[in-house]
Amino acid sequence: MRINIFNTSLILKILILLIGLNFYSLSAQNYTEVNVFGWGQAMDRGVPTFADIDNDGYIDMLVGNNDGKMWHLEQASGDEFALISCNFCSIDIGSEASPTITNIDNDGLLDLVIGGNDELEWYEQEVVNSNHFVFVSDELIAVDPGAHWTPALADLNNDGLLELIIGESGGELWYFEQDSMNAGTFSLVDEMWMDWDAGSYVHPFFTDLNGDSLLDLFVGETNGKTYHLIQDDTNSSTFHQVSDFFGGIDIGESAVPYIFDLDNDNKLDLFIGEWFNGLYHYEQTDSGSAAYTLISNKVLGVRDFGYAIGFTVADIDHDGLLDMLVAAYKGENSAFEQYEQTESGSLNFTLQDESFNDIQIWQYHNLATYDINGNELLDLFVSTNTGAIKWYEQDASNSYSFILKGDNFNNISIGQSPHLTFGYVDDDSLIDMIAGEGEGYLYYYEQDSVNAVTFTRKIDHFLGIRLTYYITPELTDIDGDSLQDLIISSNSGTIRYYEQTSPYSTDFTLIDDAFASVNYGNRIIPCFTDVNNDGSIDMFIAENGGGISLHLRNENSDITPPDVPQDLTASANGNYVDLYWTASEAEDLLLYNIYRSNRNDTTVAEYVNSVNHDVTSFSDSSLTVSDTYYYWLTALDQIGNESGFSNVDSVNITIVGIKDTQESILNDFVLYQNYPNPFNPSTTIRYSVETQNLASQQVELSIYNLVGQKVATLVNKKQPAGSYEVLWNTGDLSSGVYLYRLQAGNQAQTKRMILLK
Repeated sequence: MRINIFNTSLILKILILLIGLNFYSLSAQNYTEVNVFGWGQAMDRGVPTFADIDNDGYIDMLVGNNDGKMWHLEQASGDEFALISCNFCSIDIGSEASPTITNIDNDGLLDLVIGGNDELEWYEQEVVNSNHFVFVSDELIAVDPGAHWTPALADLNNDGLLELIIGESGGELWYFEQDSMNAGTFSLVDEMWMDWDAGSYVHPFFTDLNGDSLLDLFVGETNGKTYHLIQDDTNSSTFHQVSDFFGGIDIGESAVPYIFDLDNDNKLDLFIGEWFNGLYHYEQTDSGSAAYTLISNKVLGVRDFGYAIGFTVADIDHDGLLDMLVAAYKGENSAFEQYEQTESGSLNFTLQDESFNDIQIWQYHNLATYDINGNELLDLFVSTNTGAIKWYEQDASNSYSFILKGDNFNNISIGQSPHLTFGYVDDDSLIDMIAGEGEGYLYYYEQDSVNAVTFTRKIDHFLGIRLTYYITPELTDIDGDSLQDLIISSNSGTIRYYEQTSPYSTDFTLIDDAFASVNYGNRIIPCFTDVNNDGSIDMFIAENGGGISLHLRNENSDITPPDVPQDLTASANGNYVDLYWTASEAEDLLLYNIYRSNRNDTTVAEYVNSVNHDVTSFSDSSLTVSDTYYYWLTALDQIGNESGFSNVDSVNITIVGIKDTQESILNDFVLYQNYPNPFNPSTTIRYSVETQNLASQQVELSIYNLVGQKVATLVNKKQPAGSYEVLWNTGDLSSGVYLYRLQAGNQAQTKRMILLK
């Protein structure tokens, strides 16, 4: 029997491993970003499209983002996806990217058509099976359908000419037809196709839902529901509506549907992009059923808290577990959400209250906590987009209950969405407050007397600076040198780091205008605390799209890997290999990694998959060639330290019912997993080029960072068929995830590796 160890909570962990925990070294401040437990940059308005772009048997997913870029994810196993890049092919169409994959000119190369706010761009694969697309044209159509263009293509009447349907912000569908077979231009047929109007911001998608040769048209609309229409007759260009509430699913706002059978289980998978929360995955309850079950609301591997969020972190109830308050805007009647650490020092926070004290919020609400009057009751400040600051106070020590004390704290009036931070800057025992506001200025206030709840503004335009909009200051002492540090972010997406010129001074010196190399786009908010109890101040960063990133300061981080897993056994079970092992007792264990090879040699062991720390079995269902396979196991902790390989166990398996081509991994074009991985500062990369081609061919092996920039070329020359090995010394490159890509002729493979300094 096949052992099913996957569940929706595991998607984050699989994502971590397949992108190598997505580690980044962040400038001289020595921070490491960790994308465990859903921390990381989120997206506004996910628009998905799917295809096996590189023909490797795993489905690729491109997700258009409101910032004009696209995320690229690849299927890891079953319904799990791993993030490859947040900016596919460095394509940026400005805003509201809506991609669809097709073949316009029938040349064997996939075409990528991307709608934007007021444009339509066409890109094409560079070579067959390549993940790299190049710009072709922005002149597919000659008329302007309005705003918010969302394209879908299909040959509706089976005449060899593609129809291009574009949804737009007014709720109408515009109908274009290809000018001639394989042409790269389309002419307008109808600017209000079928006289059909779904309201606003519509997203069309075509498929044949049940194989009856009648196309189904799904149209997502702004209120979160999906319309379902069916072609009137085979080859007809008209459709009739059968439902305005497909699957009974309402995701909230701006539904973007895509339907296909992802895992070939005869049950359709429905992916729906949404404005505030990224991407949802549903699956048919049974084959042919009209009912759908939610599989995951974290398909992208990150938690999306909403839009234009505010947040703060504090131990509200003094139980040794940090609490996080998030002002998560998700449309009307949005409220505070309260999260708490699962245990002391853990990086995992779980939702405790989705309507904290029933405080209602709107967009751009900022939060701050401090005991300003010394009564051991925490004060909570909620700054609104109108400029008012609401003041709440705990109704009892260590309570989660807060009482409104005032609608406009100190009658502060400095502009939209003021952001407050408190501390002791000078030596007069009075609390100092620094406020940033919507126009980019800082204001300096001081408490009127000890324990007073009134403050007086002392300095306008503090530090004499003006940054771009929504300036958000944070007072802290990052390096423990008794000098206050002032960390300031703004609408630019970068962070500035100032430090006191001397103890108790109100003069600060700019130390770094790109602190921690962070740039997450407009309106980011930093917050500082020691999350993992290692004595160093860590950093959270909230960004406008709804994600919150976690950056650990490295000085005292654990660098000891977990113990090597024990007692691995492998046995054949039909076309599968079942693996079992003994559970590790490491307290900070996060995952087990499974590796295999058809040689008893760990230097050529390839990563297969990952399982959660509380799982001690795995079924490898990805084998397609009869052979002897060797398996190993490693353990990974929450910080990213990976153990050595376990004992090896092997199994001889004969594949039944799958064509065994015996294009053996030893004789085929193949790029092996680098070893060691993670590594510092060097690693070995092995590859083979096909023996079927006896002539020398041009071979390139290059290294890329996650934004698609080439950072090194290791091989670029003609090589005869055979196996090769290259040592890469990274030099001064920073820690992070890197992609290494092998190309020979029209074949290419890409893998991931982790440099961890």
